[in-house]
Amino acid sequence: MTFPIANIIGSPISGAIMQMDGLWGMKSWQALLVLEALPAVILGIACLFVLGDRPSKVKWLRQDEKDWLEGQLASEQATLAAKHGSTLRGAMTNWRVFALAFINFCCIVGSVGIGLWLPQIVKGFGVSSSTVGLITAVPYAVGAVSMLLWARVTRRKTNRIPYVAGALALAAARRWCGSR
Repeated sequence: MTFPIANIIGSPISGAIMQMDGLWGMKSWQALLVLEALPAVILGIACLFVLGDRPSKVKWLRQDEKDWLEGQLASEQATLAAKHGSTLRGAMTNWRVFALAFINFCCIVGSVGIGLWLPQIVKGFGVSSSTVGLITAVPYAVGAVSMLLWARVTRRKTNRIPYVAGALALAAARRWCGSR
């Protein structure tokens, strides 16, 4: 849900930034990269100081919370290691890892393809950059509503695998038909 919401908000902001040609002596695309990267860089640096590698290393938890979390993590790791193994070789020889990696790859390629090319296609219609931002937010708004509706349908089901597989198959069919 965060991906469509980020694009619903971000697309119009990107369009507005693209109209600020000459900001700080930069071209509009340069200003876009700097202004949109700046919050991520600042948060990334802040995470180095705020987040710890383990619950025992953070300062914002009480000692009893740290101990409980460390115990939970140790228990989960032991259970997973006993059930699935915990070696790199075990992960690299498990067909499920490669199947999930392939599925993730396909999802990312589709999302990045839309994210990179949709604004260029819309810009080809001859509209302003701010209008491009508004128009490219529409598919993400439809996606967000669809995600909420799909979640509502599957909420009452105990076996959600057919719904997840159906959503992925629908997305794959749409992308395949759209590329022809």
